[in-house]
Formats: sequence, structure tokens, C-alpha cells
Amino acid sequence: MDNQDLEAKLTSPVRKYLVDTSANMLVYSPMMAVQEHYLAGMDWDEVGKSRLMALGAQLFAGRAYGIFRNYWVKKVWKSNAEESGMKKYMVDTTGMLVFQTPLYAGILGVSGASLDEFGAALLAGTTIAVTTARPFGYVLD
Repeated sequence: MDNQDLEAKLTSPVRKYLVDTSANMLVYSPMMAVQEHYLAGMDWDEVGKSRLMALGAQLFAGRAYGIFRNYWVKKVWKSNAEESGMKKYMVDTTGMLVFQTPLYAGILGVSGASLDEFGAALLAGTTIAVTTARPFGYVLD
């Protein structure tokens, strides 16, 4: 196998889909489940519904976020790999908040969270996004 074959396999659309989707599921599902139950006060049935819906949503949105993030980095922020750590943090954090927060709000709303649970979970989820967006962006890089 020559370098071109290897490069083609590593950058294939299927590989990109699998990396973006699985990274999103593996990183965020456990954290969100814990915060939904222990911080937001959702019962385990509601958490189960929200996590199942999130997994289903991520089957579609996981790769979409990867595509969105690439656009966000290159076209909106006009950023590149040589940028400062602070700029990379700002780019990844704002991208995560713009894309994932509305998706998460919809998942919480449909899962049966009360208004208090919804507010607490969304606040905690936003805090998680702000603190993990850059490390997650590093994974997607």
C-alpha cells in the first residue's frame, strides 16, 4: 500500500463520519447523563430518554458538527493550526455553543424534563461545553 492509498483511507467520508460521531458520543454521553441526574435532578427514566435521543441525534449531527466546525474555523474565524491557544479556545467554544446548545435544548424538551430540570441541565451542559470544547476540538483536529 502506497502513501496515497493510506491517505485516501484515512480521509474517507466513512472514516470522518465514524470519528466525529463516535467521539461525540463517547465524550459527551457519560458526562451529560451524570449532570442531568445529579445536577439537574432528572430521574433516571428522563436521563435514559435524553441519552437515547442524544445518541440518535448524534448519528446525524455528529458528522454535521465536524463539517460545521471546519467551516466555523476556516471561514467564520479564519483560523488555522498556528493560531494562539486562546483563539483556538474561542473558536471551538463559540462553535460548540452555536451548534450543540440548541440541539441539546431540543433533546431536553422532548425527554420530559421539567422547566427547572431543563434550566439546570442546559446551564450545566453549557458549562461542560465551555470547558470541554477546545479539548474536543483537538480530538477533531
